[in-house]
Amino acid sequence: MGRQIGRLSGVSAGTEWVHDGWAREIQDRKGVDKSAWKGAMLLGYEVLAGRTRFGVHFGAYVFNPSGDVDPVYQRYSLLYRFGDHLLLGATMKTHRQVADVIDVRVGWLW
Repeated sequence: MGRQIGRLSGVSAGTEWVHDGWAREIQDRKGVDKSAWKGAMLLGYEVLAGRTRFGVHFGAYVFNPSGDVDPVYQRYSLLYRFGDHLLLGATMKTHRQVADVIDVRVGWLW
């Protein structure tokens, strides 16, 4: 969820719940039987320029039984709004200075 706080600024908060397939594969190879699911809380700032959004979010894992990555991370996003509701874009998740995941996003604004 987010809120515009200025003409070009917004703040946002959210949650993230993912299954880390790479962590699952590494654990299987090592014979470790821990969950590869991860849950996190995020807070962030967004620059709103017309239909384009650039966001920087700070996340902290609240559920990570495997403990295979740092407990905090950043997520950088670049999104574009089509029409009034559809969002398309990409994000990059980094743990400290290491880019971990790049993904493609499709979203819907209510």
